[in-house]
Amino acid sequence: MNNLSLFDYEPSKVTSRARFFAEIEPHLPIAEWLRDISPIYFPNAHKGGNQPKPLEIMLRAYLVQNFFTLSDEGCEDSLTDINSIRKFVGITAANERDIPDASTICRFRNLLIEHGIQQKLFDNLTVTLAHKGLIIKKGTIVDSTIIETTTSTRNKEGKRLDKDSTWTKKGGNFKHGYKMHNGVDANSGIITSTITTTAKTHDVTIGNELLHGYEEAVYADAGYLNIENHPKALSTRKYHIMERRSSVEKSIANLSGLAKQQILKYQKSIASKRAKAEHPFATIKRLFGFKRSPYKGLKKNKAKNAIMCTLANIWKISRLEKARLA
Repeated sequence: MNNLSLFDYEPSKVTSRARFFAEIEPHLPIAEWLRDISPIYFPNAHKGGNQPKPLEIMLRAYLVQNFFTLSDEGCEDSLTDINSIRKFVGITAANERDIPDASTICRFRNLLIEHGIQQKLFDNLTVTLAHKGLIIKKGTIVDSTIIETTTSTRNKEGKRLDKDSTWTKKGGNFKHGYKMHNGVDANSGIITSTITTTAKTHDVTIGNELLHGYEEAVYADAGYLNIENHPKALSTRKYHIMERRSSVEKSIANLSGLAKQQILKYQKSIASKRAKAEHPFATIKRLFGFKRSPYKGLKKNKAKNAIMCTLANIWKISRLEKARLA
């Protein structure tokens, strides 16, 4: 029998973090993800040298890092002294030597980025959810959010180190970083497509790339006005785009009560539909805490956004299952 450490004893209280893991665990396709990663995870390690950490521990540690937006050092510390995280990752007194340090966590993440694994996990999950009937594909909501990055130039060169990130203006404020563009299933609220660009890229130029092409309807806010005039557009009648408030007020100024109500009702119906696209952003930014990217370069931020959308979908289906059983 293995000797128990302090961290192997059951706490007297179930913490919110422990409840989170209990709810998310049944919906994590860990076995599938291990199959996707194993071909590139140091396949020649048997030939000599230090043996890599167990792949499942590395994968779960990587998930923890993204669930809680931890630095590499913060993730290492959490694996060392937080009981609920240790249990989720599979750390006990018997295998404490398998806890990855910060540099190992960093190398594993970069390995996944190098081979495009984050995007592959997202794509495979959406295919699986579609086969299960959780993604209906009758309608898509397109939306975007800005993920800010540092603007610091405090270095020897006195230059911004991230050459890919750009500035944009939103709500009267200037923001610097990248933009996450998502296509969301209008029925379930699950993310079906994601594209990452620099912050200055206009939403409407990316909107049609988020569509699968078989939509009966597309919903979006005023940032996507005239989307039907851009490449890969569907038929005009399929688009339901909100007008800017100033345009709506101008168009109803001289109308009768009934006509005015019809226009306002139509705008309200679009707003209620497209609100589902905000929910994944709330999960990513508020629940997972990913409001600001610590990574430099478009490639790394594409990978980060892809895994965050993957985990947001996992969280969403756990919520749908909980609602179904309630």
